[in-house]
Amino acid sequence: MILPRHVGEEQWLRNGRQGDGLLLTSHEEGFTAVLMRDSRPLSLRSVFCDRSECDDELHRILLFYCDRAGSGAQASAPPFERLLVVGDFLDKKRVEEIAEDTLGIKLKPLDADDVGLLIPGDLEFDDLAAPAGLARLAW
Repeated sequence: MILPRHVGEEQWLRNGRQGDGLLLTSHEEGFTAVLMRDSRPLSLRSVFCDRSECDDELHRILLFYCDRAGSGAQASAPPFERLLVVGDFLDKKRVEEIAEDTLGIKLKPLDADDVGLLIPGDLEFDDLAAPAGLARLAW
């Protein structure tokens, strides 16, 4: 089975939770943003940019979310409850700051402990998020 990397990583945002979540998975050409509502993707966007443009692009993604979440019956939609940032292209601390500036909420990116994944040794969650998420699809 061949699936995009973000499909495995978004499994960590599903986990039977209600509310909205955001997955930002970075790669050398930019990042992919997946907006989740409950356990389903609401929006998927691949952004191709230089590192210097990531802040502006992330701000645009969050403004798009505000527009979508605030329309029609979803006007009372709560802000993001979950944020997962995977990869080295995006600075997690900077993502936190941009989310606070744009949405007015404080979000701490999830790590392996937050999603219930026990990682042995010196392995990094960013390296295992996609393959472990795909393995999680079996359950």
